[in-house]
Amino acid sequence: MSKLTLCLHASARLPRIYLLRNGAVVANDPGVAAGDPRTDPSFAELTERLLQDIGASISDIDEIAVDIGPGRLSAVRAAVSFANALAFGLDRPLRPLVSTHGAGFAAEQITGLPAIVAHKAAAGAGYVGLVRAGVLERLRHGPMVETVEAFSAPFDVYALVGAEAATFDLAGKDVRNGGDATIAAETFLALLPSLPAVQAPVHPITEQSEFVDD
Repeated sequence: MSKLTLCLHASARLPRIYLLRNGAVVANDPGVAAGDPRTDPSFAELTERLLQDIGASISDIDEIAVDIGPGRLSAVRAAVSFANALAFGLDRPLRPLVSTHGAGFAAEQITGLPAIVAHKAAAGAGYVGLVRAGVLERLRHGPMVETVEAFSAPFDVYALVGAEAATFDLAGKDVRNGGDATIAAETFLALLPSLPAVQAPVHPITEQSEFVDD
């Protein structure tokens, strides 16, 4: 039976929306919206446009995958709010994706190396995560520079995602470029089977989230 999945990705610089069906990407918003709710299309409007492109409607959506952060908290909140409302209204399951996992998984697939993912937060802090063997092993909120340097200490070679290596004191390390933390539709597709399907509302990641170290 055909299953249509709506994917919402808001933690990177440009929000993106994808539609997946039968193990394939069937619609891909290239991220033309800047994510400013005062001037740009809403997630509801962007979703309607993509659905129209494939001749589908809102009621055809079978499940919703949503990036819950960290990264760009205002945009993530908007995406999560839309996902929660849509899931409730349609009585559809939600599949939350931690952006650190998605970005690190993609970098590891490309480089074959463990991935350290850095998302900036306020006042010099950041969320730093380690993805290895496809699994998000750890996610910490703390001072960005110190945390990236601490996470990188066990590795001589790794991929760094979402930040420039020159920002940190990584002397003696072989640091590969892991990208800018944008999560492609193909990454959602690859991770979808492993994402838990939940009925309850999901929440954006903050430093108070239970699986975030401090």
